[in-house]
Amino acid sequence: MTPSSDEQIDPVRVAAAAELLLDARRRGRTLPALPEHARPANEAEAHAVQDAVMAILGPSDVFKVGAKGGIGPKTSARIPGHMVRHDPAHFLLSQFGACTLEVEIAYRFGRDLPPRAAAYADDEVRDAIDAIVPAIEIADSRFHDYRQVDRFSQLADNQNCGAFVAGEAVTDWRRIDPRTLAVRFDVDGETIADTVGGHKMGDPFPLLPWFVNQQSRRGRTVAAGTLVTTGSFVGSIPRHQPASLVAVLQGVGRVEAVIAP
Repeated sequence: MTPSSDEQIDPVRVAAAAELLLDARRRGRTLPALPEHARPANEAEAHAVQDAVMAILGPSDVFKVGAKGGIGPKTSARIPGHMVRHDPAHFLLSQFGACTLEVEIAYRFGRDLPPRAAAYADDEVRDAIDAIVPAIEIADSRFHDYRQVDRFSQLADNQNCGAFVAGEAVTDWRRIDPRTLAVRFDVDGETIADTVGGHKMGDPFPLLPWFVNQQSRRGRTVAAGTLVTTGSFVGSIPRHQPASLVAVLQGVGRVEAVIAP
């Protein structure tokens, strides 16, 4: 099955954007914006840039999905495998530009969902999930200020992804109600967020059928073992300095990370 989209893709523009974003990663620098000749014109081009970047960075089975403010256009991006860690995790501050911290739950798929003509129903997607995982996402950007660039440029930059830290999987995940999930987030021993049901969507599950069907339309299998993280329960907390991070998701688990000097 081939990807389905009515949007045109300019391979020259895609290649130019990918090279600029890869160069920013290699040099640890940020860009004010993508120049016009390298700026994705639509969602299909932005995903083509992602694909080109990931072809160089290497494989990963971790994705992020979201919707700005819980109501904006849904987005998906693959998190580079070399920036995925298991709890407890260790990073260097030099690996990031201007990072922000998020506490999330990720859903793990227990069986393949291959591309097909018919859309996957919510129950089919739910039945394919075998666990949830407590997680910390360290968001990052290859732009000076991601809020000042257009949404297709952000999407091309793997939707501002930086790093991902996974805790222990919870297999009896259906007992967890994200709408009432209590989350505490400590940074350097100080509690900076303590919320109940803090996700902007209430329950982020609806992002998952959207994601599976998006991948299906692109001719891609959501493979067993894939993790999909679904947005923050504590907002996005700017933190561009060394830090010790501890997230506790009641009934789900605990996850820790250190960003060292």
